[in-house]
Amino acid sequence: MSAEIKTKNIFNSKLATFVTIRQILNPSTTKICGYNVYHLLIILFMFYMLTLSISLIVSLYYIMNDNIEISLYWGYIENFIFACFKMINILYNSKDLKKYMHVTSYNFMTYQHYNQKIFKNWQYRLTLLIILYLIIINFAYFSWGLIPLLFNHNSISIRRFDGSVEKYQLNIYNLFLIVPADMYNDNFNVFFSFELLTLCIFTYFTIIPDILIFTMIFALTCQLEAVNDAISSLGYNANASDNMKTYVNKTQEMIEVKRDVYNDLKILITDHQNVIKQMHGFYGKIRSTLFIQLFVTSSSLILILYIADLKDSITFMLYSSNWTDMDKKSKKLILFAMKLNNANDLKLKFTQTRIVNLEMFCNVRILINVIFMKITYFKLRCA
Repeated sequence: MSAEIKTKNIFNSKLATFVTIRQILNPSTTKICGYNVYHLLIILFMFYMLTLSISLIVSLYYIMNDNIEISLYWGYIENFIFACFKMINILYNSKDLKKYMHVTSYNFMTYQHYNQKIFKNWQYRLTLLIILYLIIINFAYFSWGLIPLLFNHNSISIRRFDGSVEKYQLNIYNLFLIVPADMYNDNFNVFFSFELLTLCIFTYFTIIPDILIFTMIFALTCQLEAVNDAISSLGYNANASDNMKTYVNKTQEMIEVKRDVYNDLKILITDHQNVIKQMHGFYGKIRSTLFIQLFVTSSSLILILYIADLKDSITFMLYSSNWTDMDKKSKKLILFAMKLNNANDLKLKFTQTRIVNLEMFCNVRILINVIFMKITYFKLRCA
């Protein structure tokens, strides 16, 4: 492996610095009172997010008569707390994660004849994925943040716990509904600044864990593919000029070739086990995060599917009514109601009792993580 390749990583170093993953995991980053300055800044952000989440829990009492806002608030609370948990997990395990990130290096494995194109291809794929991910997620959140400014004349009506209705100017999250409407609307710019800060912190807390997982999954896949490729070509590329001496006696030459193949195979097996060790260690650190992420997402999916079932059930309820004894006018109205609810459309069945809806795929990050973990798993099985 060339000296140039040995200095490279699958994770682009400039990109790692740009998203601050390198600064978070690097123990030599600037410190204040012995603590990583980025860790301190993230802890400050987490304190803000957790304080905000507690205030949202208190706010649930004041909007208890508004089911839509309660469901939105509960979603915010779940996502804010979980985002903080993911960052706590990264900070707490930063030393171990730094060690596991060594698997992204081209020279992580000791075998000297890996196919360099495999490393370059996976570096290109990872860089492209991260850039596209950053563009999409930042554009989405940026557009979200612009909504209150573009529609600054819009307002939302909130039914308070005492039954009164108040109108608040539309904001990014509409988090501060505990504040009286007059005070909120008069100081809208202040509340907008707080919500914009919340959006930026939440975006940052979303990006860092996702990119870290993407990077490790791609790196593990790359290393396993390189090992598999090297093993599959073992014994075919032997020649006298490659770490072998030329012997007049062909028997001696064959013995030397076999000895080199045996040593190479031993190195490849060791490299493979080192990759597996890194994989198990990394999975152990992120297991709790992924399990909670699945739980948070599944709870949302359960509610979404329940609502979808109720939405589609009107067709069956209309059909179950005593429509046969109704007059012609009522029958036409029932048919019209069925048409409004797309009763004539075909449904794609996920199971015998479950219908696939677009809402089932609302969380793309979970889907991407699962896909790449599956790829790594099958690479491991095939090794």
